[in-house]
Amino acid sequence: MSNVWQRFDQAADQYDQATPLQQQSAELLLQQIGMVQPQSVWLDAGCGTGRLAKRLAVQQARVWAVDRALAMLQPLRAEENIQIICTDLRELPMPDEMLDGLVSNFALHWLGASILPELLRVVRPEGELHLAIPVAGSLSAVQQRFVGFPVFAFESEQAWLDAAGDALVSAEVVTLTQSFAHLHALLQSLRQMGGDQVEDAGYRPEPQRMRQWLRDRAPIDLDYRVLLLRLKKPAATDGFSQWLQQVQRREGY
Repeated sequence: MSNVWQRFDQAADQYDQATPLQQQSAELLLQQIGMVQPQSVWLDAGCGTGRLAKRLAVQQARVWAVDRALAMLQPLRAEENIQIICTDLRELPMPDEMLDGLVSNFALHWLGASILPELLRVVRPEGELHLAIPVAGSLSAVQQRFVGFPVFAFESEQAWLDAAGDALVSAEVVTLTQSFAHLHALLQSLRQMGGDQVEDAGYRPEPQRMRQWLRDRAPIDLDYRVLLLRLKKPAATDGFSQWLQQVQRREGY
């Protein structure tokens, strides 16, 4: 999906106004995280406009805000305790085990569960990851009423749990819902947030069928099944890793 990041660049100005469900999800993550240590080092992976990054920075954490959409990152340049990086999360320009923690909200589904090893790589042993990921079953109201309507192929909850492996601490699925007057209004909102993208870009319903769907003026919900994951990187077991971890903490890396 090569155009994902360009679409989010275009959506940056109206993203916050168009994403109340993503904001609810972020608040759930913040409750899960609780208080963080001042001067601890965190990464907000796929940070968007930086809702999580800003809240961590207020607690005096040092935050790396990472996103591929540069327009999302630009307003964060002036934020205290936040450094921005415009890059692909699959190739983080960071050494192993440099972070105390990592957060991500409504971003990782674009990359899939195979991204977890790279995120765990940059977190210290016993460091935590707090992730909110929409999973299969999202957009169910649209799929049930408009059979064959093209939607993103969200991975299953189980795929993420399997990828988490021994790092898994807890997992909870919540359903977030926003009501719209009709399908056309729902699709407009998805376009405004950059979320109107599907995995099979070559598939398009017949124009007559699409027009019929859009003429449906009955209310409809936008719904996401969101997996709230808490991971903890396993403690180092070999002597060298334990020694390196102690040195990093002592030197404030």
